[in-house]
Amino acid sequence: MAREQLREVVVSLCSDPDEEIMRASLSCLGREGVLGLVLEEGTSGLKAVTKLHGALYPHDCTMVGWRDEVALLAAVRREAESVEKFTVLHNRLLDWVLNVTSRGGGGVPCAAPCVTSAGIRAACVLLRRCRNAGARTDVCKGLVSDWANSESWVKRRHFAVDICGGIRANFSRNFFKCFFLDAAMAAFHDPVANVRV
Repeated sequence: MAREQLREVVVSLCSDPDEEIMRASLSCLGREGVLGLVLEEGTSGLKAVTKLHGALYPHDCTMVGWRDEVALLAAVRREAESVEKFTVLHNRLLDWVLNVTSRGGGGVPCAAPCVTSAGIRAACVLLRRCRNAGARTDVCKGLVSDWANSESWVKRRHFAVDICGGIRANFSRNFFKCFFLDAAMAAFHDPVANVRV
């Protein structure tokens, strides 16, 4: 009974319109176990988290509060590692993490680099837990097209370092070879020196 009441309180705090309470709620979500508690609420819990994040971090390249964002994305990764069954909710969570990680205008990610790295690590773990081969293939192709073939050298560098590293840590060599090897090899010939591995 107390767990259900706590969950209701946390979800209602995530929906509060006061900015200070929203920031405190986002900071709280990054703590051990709190995000999992909110996600027990199902789709409404995920909507509360995404609405809270969208209110605090609109697509205007703000860098304020990046530590809370990193903590939230680390909590997403922990939640994905602890879940026994990958559900539609986790699939939506993966979509949201990829959206947060690549947000910005003109193909340039506006998140702080540590936020982007934390988001990529969370996305790799969520992708690993996804059992739908078609969805997994679509996400992998999307990662290659959006990141490896991006006009932004920053996104290409994140692909070469963070995405390829995360995929190699969470998947087999054959999986990496099948989806990412060609794009990773192209990074060796990138015109920007910071991208070349």
